[in-house]
Amino acid sequence: MSRVDSSVIKLSEEQVMCLEQLVKAALKSFLINNERLFLPEPAELSELVSQCKHILNSESGLLILRQIPLDRLTPRERNFMMWSIGSWIGRPLPQNFNGDLLGRVENAYEEGDDLRGYQPEKELPLHTDRGDVVCLLCVRPALQGGESLFASVHSIHHYLLTHHPEVLSVLAKGFHMGLPLEKYSISGCQVPVLAVENGFMSAYYVRAFIDFAAEVMGWAFSTEELHALACFEKACRHPEIRYQIKLQRGDLAIWNNHTWLHGRTAFSDFSGGNKSDHRLMLRLWLRSATDWPMPVSMWLHKCTDLGVVNRHR
Repeated sequence: MSRVDSSVIKLSEEQVMCLEQLVKAALKSFLINNERLFLPEPAELSELVSQCKHILNSESGLLILRQIPLDRLTPRERNFMMWSIGSWIGRPLPQNFNGDLLGRVENAYEEGDDLRGYQPEKELPLHTDRGDVVCLLCVRPALQGGESLFASVHSIHHYLLTHHPEVLSVLAKGFHMGLPLEKYSISGCQVPVLAVENGFMSAYYVRAFIDFAAEVMGWAFSTEELHALACFEKACRHPEIRYQIKLQRGDLAIWNNHTWLHGRTAFSDFSGGNKSDHRLMLRLWLRSATDWPMPVSMWLHKCTDLGVVNRHR
């Protein structure tokens, strides 16, 4: 069993200058009051964008763009650059009740706040998000810890097929899921954790959502289901499967959300109350122009816009 690692692409100075000039010019022109418009993909970057799309649709499915020129951009220009790169790959999806499309992943909370899983400093277990593709830009790394974790779905499937083939049918049948973006309603059907459709592999896994749905519905997991979940998580943590990297300022990680799980180690932020020194990532969830083959129930709960799930129950 071999671990699938990332592809690292270091931007050239010409590519950096093209991005910088494009963003600055757009924000000085008619786009100044509308930063959600989709900029046309510049010809100078078409080869780079094509390379990114090819990697995302391959078994690798994970890449890191290095040298995003954050030190030469204002926060507004930085955000618009992130938005522009994402829009060349897919269409952004909302990430919360407010419909925010560009999310801030940071340790910004007060005692007693109702927190999303990615906000506190504790470890974030491996999971999938919504959408086909996830983009994560490192604006400021943590003082200590905060490494990004990845696990290849292909490697997980190979491990289970070799060591625990009996759990694959249970994982393919799936579980009811809590739906936090719909005020914690429960999926009307079981959603596969791991599936193969027309030769394409995909996963949808957030253990907290599975446990939440079971608790609300008053259902107890069977022995077979508990065994399948334990084997799946064991595979995710296997040292030959789990991939760990600390993103540095200006690193943009982009991955196929169907073939990679991701998480984060615990971290310590800079001391003091100055939040401008704290760990900050910017995130996009993207819907690709081309559908990734998967079971309908997984597609409805992972790749559709808000509200579509309820209409198909």
